[in-house]
Amino acid sequence: MTPILYQLFNVLAPVMVVAALGFAWAKARQPFDNAFVSTLTFNIATPMLIFSSLTKLHVDPTAVGEVALATFAVTMTLIVVGAGLLWVLRIPLRPYLTPVMVPNTGNVGLPVCYLAFGDQGLALAVVVHVVSAAMQFTVGIAITSGTFSFKDFAKVPLLYAVAAAFLVVETGTELPAWIANAAALIGQLAIPLMLMGLGVSLNRLRVGQIGQSLNVTAVRLGLGFVASWAAAWTFGLGHVQAGVLILQMSMPAAVFTYMMAARYNCDPEGVAGVVFMSTLIGFATMPLILLLVL
Repeated sequence: MTPILYQLFNVLAPVMVVAALGFAWAKARQPFDNAFVSTLTFNIATPMLIFSSLTKLHVDPTAVGEVALATFAVTMTLIVVGAGLLWVLRIPLRPYLTPVMVPNTGNVGLPVCYLAFGDQGLALAVVVHVVSAAMQFTVGIAITSGTFSFKDFAKVPLLYAVAAAFLVVETGTELPAWIANAAALIGQLAIPLMLMGLGVSLNRLRVGQIGQSLNVTAVRLGLGFVASWAAAWTFGLGHVQAGVLILQMSMPAAVFTYMMAARYNCDPEGVAGVVFMSTLIGFATMPLILLLVL
């Protein structure tokens, strides 16, 4: 095996093994409280991972700002151009624009970026995840539900984790060792729980409307890659910055988009098809993207 193929294998194999373990666990009908795991991951583990990553790692604030701005630009491109492409394909914007604009920057994106670029990659991937999550819980919910609630947005724990980390970094505060260690320990739950939950969720999804799902998948993966590549060039991002942005925005549709569609009774089976097909195809194309960005 050549060095580059060996590196690609080392990046993708752990992700696929843990997700496959979750899939097999659900297939064997073993108990797995997805609601509990999702709530724990969303409200505690991921915020702690973000807080620990941003306070522990020394990342250039300029690099963080550039990645955040580029992520916002890519997301806006996904919304505008994605809406146009869905209109041409005669696919309703509600709820299919949300899977197009929201990649799986958490369950899959964080571990892939960490394995590909190490601690610096994880820190920058967290920035992309936070910006994408903020858009998901504002524009994404508004598109799927047909309404916008600032109250729901204000309840997103990720935002407070970022604010707390920013306060610590900007004031030069040195966290007590026990707080830093506790945040890191809890944060370590996030990635394996995300991947296990992804596998369980994919096993439980009912895939429908295959043709339409493939079209939306093509828009999600293709437009995400092109828009992020263009943004990386436009903003003059460095190697790791560009690699993280392209990887994150080329991810499959987020599993949470299915949960939103189910919550608002907005064609959940069709969105499930997009999540399933984009994850399947996304895992197949990820080695090529990694080859381009490493």
